[in-house]
Amino acid sequence: MTHFHISALRWVAMALVLTTSVHAQASDASWRARVGAIVRDTVLANGLTVIVAENHAAPVVTVEVAFRSGAVAQNPGEEGMAHLLEHLVFRAYGDEAAFAQAVADMNGTYNGTTAEEQVRYWITVPGKEGLNAIRAAARLVRDAKIRSRDLSAEKSIVVDELARGSSDVGSRLSNENGQRLWGDDWTRKNPGGTAESVGRVKLERVQAMLADQYVPSNAAVVVSGDCQAADVVAEVVRRFGDWKSAAAQPGAALAMPKATSQTQSFAVSGAEERLVTVQIQWAGPSVRESPADDHAADVFVSAVTSAAALVVPRLLASGLIHSVTFSSESQARRGSLTLTAVVTPIGIERALTELRSELDLIANPSFLTEAMVVAGKKNLTVHSEYWFEAGSSLAHTIGYWWTAAGLEYVRDYGDALARVDLAQVQSFVRRYVTGQPFVAGALTPPSYQERAARALAKTFVGNP
Repeated sequence: MTHFHISALRWVAMALVLTTSVHAQASDASWRARVGAIVRDTVLANGLTVIVAENHAAPVVTVEVAFRSGAVAQNPGEEGMAHLLEHLVFRAYGDEAAFAQAVADMNGTYNGTTAEEQVRYWITVPGKEGLNAIRAAARLVRDAKIRSRDLSAEKSIVVDELARGSSDVGSRLSNENGQRLWGDDWTRKNPGGTAESVGRVKLERVQAMLADQYVPSNAAVVVSGDCQAADVVAEVVRRFGDWKSAAAQPGAALAMPKATSQTQSFAVSGAEERLVTVQIQWAGPSVRESPADDHAADVFVSAVTSAAALVVPRLLASGLIHSVTFSSESQARRGSLTLTAVVTPIGIERALTELRSELDLIANPSFLTEAMVVAGKKNLTVHSEYWFEAGSSLAHTIGYWWTAAGLEYVRDYGDALARVDLAQVQSFVRRYVTGQPFVAGALTPPSYQERAARALAKTFVGNP
């Protein structure tokens, strides 16, 4: 059984939407109309959302059950509990291999993922097995019984995953950055946890999270691919319709997280590292509280990395910086903006000076021009038709965005991006980037850690 920890698939799901069309020329219909022609949804009496996206291009169906849960449901000291529960649900289907065998009998595949604000389980099968996959998914998430012996066994597996993940550049650096950016609220943004925090998890707390979070009003069943919407809805009603609704909506009282109030820097080392990976991160908007800011963030990131801005070419021209990426993450409880650069260790001081110079430019709203915004929006059309042709994998995209922002956000996304203008992006920069604190971190070869730490502090924080 394999799992995506703080899933790479989440980023794929985001990218698929972020690279979809923002211009009506791809079709005579608006984005909303095109989504409406593909996606059907309903809400059952118990609060469960059912979403169906038919695509008969290939005889494959994906059934996904998405929960608005994950790290957001954890309390301090419980880091990693949501991820551990995700593992335990698969085991609770029967004996350890029972779910795997059930999916194999359908000639299918399955997986699960835990992230900051979502837990998702999915099964991909031949189209003729779609209704059977719905039945298996219902049994998986509705009938889970967490047992003490399973908890002990899965703790070992999760701790082993954490040990393997600690050598991953992206995971380690992002975790170090996240701890500093979110401070006391890092617990509710940290699905992985540590070996120590996972080891402390008690059976009764896992059972309580299951009872509180795995409820129909907190879930969506998303089915995409070679299926018939009417048949899917009827089968979901049959298998999920009598699932008891919850007395209260999970997580409704959670406060918006607070980001760091001062710019910070740090450096950590990895034995296998040969280059230095620098990551600079700002706190971003809440996609639910301010979808307009989320749209502006996408355009801003795309504009800055477009050819019209010349930021990336200038950095690469120094010869000290090997690659530059800039991304925005959408979260209901505030996402982030992350600029990552890979630099040569021997020239790290000069490389960071070049990087700081460009950061000062992009943090100035007047740096942006109409041409950059237009170029940024055009860059978002590279895979303009993918969303509408994704087939069964569309369930992953919809599942992600339903948990983060809701289906209405998906329906409006392309048309909303088309409406973003220069003034809106400049306003976003003023509120989220200009003069705002950020975290600048680096993952280095062991022999360069101290040197990198001094250079980062001097360049970004102003400490000698």
